[in-house]
Amino acid sequence: MNRITEHDRSIIRKLIEKKAEYAADTHNAQRVKLWTKVNDLEKCRPVVWVNEEPWTELAQKHVGELTAQCDDSFLRSFEVGLKRELFRWRNYRADMVIENILLVPRSIDYGKLGMVTKERVIGNVNSDVESHEFERIINTLNDVELMEIPAVSEDAAESSRRFDIIREISRDLMPVELQGVSHQWFILWDMLIRWFGVEQAMLDLVMNPELIHAALDKLQKGWLTRLDQFEDKKLLSSNVTNQRVGSGGYAYTKSLPLRTDKPVTSKDQWGCGNAQIFTSVSPEMHDEFSLKYEMEWLKRFGLVYYGCCERLDIKMHLLKEIPNLRKVSCSVWADKEVMADACRGKYVVSLKPNPASLAEDTWRPEEVRKEIGTDMKKLEGCNIEIILKDISTCRGDVSRISRWVDIASELAGKNQ
Repeated sequence: MNRITEHDRSIIRKLIEKKAEYAADTHNAQRVKLWTKVNDLEKCRPVVWVNEEPWTELAQKHVGELTAQCDDSFLRSFEVGLKRELFRWRNYRADMVIENILLVPRSIDYGKLGMVTKERVIGNVNSDVESHEFERIINTLNDVELMEIPAVSEDAAESSRRFDIIREISRDLMPVELQGVSHQWFILWDMLIRWFGVEQAMLDLVMNPELIHAALDKLQKGWLTRLDQFEDKKLLSSNVTNQRVGSGGYAYTKSLPLRTDKPVTSKDQWGCGNAQIFTSVSPEMHDEFSLKYEMEWLKRFGLVYYGCCERLDIKMHLLKEIPNLRKVSCSVWADKEVMADACRGKYVVSLKPNPASLAEDTWRPEEVRKEIGTDMKKLEGCNIEIILKDISTCRGDVSRISRWVDIASELAGKNQ
């Protein structure tokens, strides 16, 4: 094991001590039960959670709380993860859960797909949000053949080093566990637009469907082969924990095993997929150019979360064909009454209120209350998770997020 300085050891040790304190809060166990009820379609109040914060912006105002100070590169990454978890708890915990365990990521190489994205990044260097302009690199069927099937591998020595470091620093404070591959998106279209360009990819759905299908076929084969390798090499870990599933919230459920002595397979996990670029694509084309390929992936998982930013209310008749579908993303643009009729008693509605309220010149809590309250009324009788995400900015004012959470929690009946 590489020698860790006392400077780094002290930083991580103090953070673990604080995490252990928060993990001992009895509210964590209560929230686990609540998330489980929501995900298992039992009658209960909605849950509230925040993710995808503007960390770069927040770190400028909260340097000591969020900025990494360790020298070792792995410990710097681990430090940032701990600091963000503790920052959430202190400022806008909502229905957050802190588990009494330290998860150490295994050193896994997912393999390469063989395509080098050419892009121009547009945006503020002090922001976590960037715009990308992609240069088209797939023009012919011959270009599709340049895609590679990824070869998965693990640096076992590095995985062991990471585990030993955290276990030695933690000692008696918290148990330590190596974490393999858990959260897996099936995002064919998030990849394709990087190689086709957004506008050209949409045009090719009509003008050159043969090329699109060829690229999707090759990508699907690569993703499924990689999943096979994860299973063969025993690199999967349970995701029935306090980590997000898909673009939503926690994955707690009685329908899947939490932890087991047996190697984890995809059937023990939540799977997820989306085609968020397809909001304006017809249901028929969504089926032909997305779900047809996603289905082969999604059917391998025990439970499924589908969707992200795309509008899905007009496509629920297609999504119901997904085996083991349990959660569906409900974006800002979806008709909430249509979603309620399609999901009530069948699927969890992963409600995504508009985060733009946090970015305005003037903070208007009454508009937040109106939006969430209206949506919840339309979704009455559904199992709901209220997820605040895609926060590009809160104008450096974390109290906006805190107050948003207070409003959402009140409307969710948290204090009732």
